[in-house]
Amino acid sequence: MIAIELLLAVVVILSIRSYILPRFYMKPIQKDKVEQGDYCLIDVRDFISYYRTPTNESKNIPLSYLSRTMKEEELCDKDIVVIGDDNRSIRMAARIINKRIKKSVYYLTL
Repeated sequence: MIAIELLLAVVVILSIRSYILPRFYMKPIQKDKVEQGDYCLIDVRDFISYYRTPTNESKNIPLSYLSRTMKEEELCDKDIVVIGDDNRSIRMAARIINKRIKKSVYYLTL
């Protein structure tokens, strides 16, 4: 009986950590609102994907370089929009950004 309750508690904790918490620090945004210039655009796709389909006025920092780049320089003083190929990479980038700075992080999937 105790083992079942323990297993249920572990499942609940893992589901909260994986599905519910990322929603608190990521908010979707429409592409037409991004064009207004009120946001700092960070594209976390790799260099090849970025140069095949570039986005206007965005700074390309691949996900593997994001934490190193944030240690070296300040990203932006505005709210941040993370652009990526899939939600997994965007979620990882949002976690890295929220560990360093406490700003609103929006996402846009291409």
